[in-house]
Amino acid sequence: MAGLLAARVLADHFGLVTVIERDVLPDTPAPRKGVPQARHVHVLLASGRAALVDLLPELESDLERAGAPLVDPGVHGRWRGPFGWLMSPGPSELLTRCMSRDLLEHLVRERVRAHPRVTIESGTSVTGLLGEDDGARVGGVRLATGEPLAATLVVDATGRGSRLPEWLVALGHTPPEEIVVEPHAGYATGVFAGVRLPPPLSILFMPAYAPAQRRGGAIFPLEGGRHIVTLYGVGRDVPKTEPAAWHEFAASLSSPALARAVAPATLVGALHGTRTTASRRRLWEHCHLPVGVVPIGDAIAAFNPVYGQGMSVAALEARALGALLAETRDDLAHVSAQLPRRAARIVQTPWTLATYEDLRFETTDGARPPWLGAVARATDGLMSLCTRDGEATLAFARVTHMCAPPSSLARLGVRIAAHAAGLARPDPGARAEGIPVAALTGS
Repeated sequence: MAGLLAARVLADHFGLVTVIERDVLPDTPAPRKGVPQARHVHVLLASGRAALVDLLPELESDLERAGAPLVDPGVHGRWRGPFGWLMSPGPSELLTRCMSRDLLEHLVRERVRAHPRVTIESGTSVTGLLGEDDGARVGGVRLATGEPLAATLVVDATGRGSRLPEWLVALGHTPPEEIVVEPHAGYATGVFAGVRLPPPLSILFMPAYAPAQRRGGAIFPLEGGRHIVTLYGVGRDVPKTEPAAWHEFAASLSSPALARAVAPATLVGALHGTRTTASRRRLWEHCHLPVGVVPIGDAIAAFNPVYGQGMSVAALEARALGALLAETRDDLAHVSAQLPRRAARIVQTPWTLATYEDLRFETTDGARPPWLGAVARATDGLMSLCTRDGEATLAFARVTHMCAPPSSLARLGVRIAAHAAGLARPDPGARAEGIPVAALTGS
């Protein structure tokens, strides 16, 4: 997604854009080896949808025709926090589309491929950079075939496994510092027909919360009237892909709502699992990149996918790249220096939201900042407030959808502090007993 969207903005500023893709690409919406996470829930945040529409205005109608439902999380979704179900805020501006990753990538690829200045070369990969001026400039890449491919600007969108740091070392540069937060988490996901949620709901999100609840799950609608259901576990307490064990894991969550919604449904295909959930950030903004190369997307920051931030961050970064090129098309040194800094500003909020929650689990590997305890107490206060206050839920949702900064929650400060002061350790399991699915339509 990051590479396709980068190609779209590059086509406005260069005569020819070549996308190099290792996989042999399918002609229809289908999974591929290079995106193993595609079989699991994918979330397009409201900010990400807005950025996609900016970059590809026709995509919205493409998604509608393909049957991707338009949802308002304030109306169609419920979120269970550590202190119970969050109060629904009602209609909001946080509209987004729900669809499979396969469908979204296919539609984006077809729109980008149709651009007259874009060429997609699949079934090959890049093995290194072509350095010029003693490594001060990048003049292209070397393909796996051994052939050189000249380029004015190289954008690395090869994801969390990017080898750009190694390639830069080969040119005499210092690689970026990396920060890794490993929650030792895992998913197991299936697509189901006949999921039963009480109208108007189509989304159910039950995250794991430290320290009381290590298991969570999510239900999201897909095209074709289906739902995708992901179960999630932290600290190596992960769901299995054998159906009976998967349903047993679902029944153990902090509320019976997800298990009851899925119980009458039919699994379409197989259950799929993944253990690739570490968050990894490379601090490119502190590096001196050679002229003519920039990273984007997961090559900058790859998030634990449970937080649903990656595609939206990639879209926002691609839009930032387009804006930067519009400002200074001929100054590639400025582009190479400034994009990592602008991307760092985009990444900061989602990175903080994702990693601080994972770091609350004692089983997570990663450096814990000194402010973690204070933020955890404030977050618990906010989650408690949201069970009683729809305005607080909407303010929280705006932050998680990257439509407002965390500082926007300051106006709730007194109420958050009051709730935080009166909280005992959350015990979602004890609060979940006897809650029927129909209760989700209430507060």
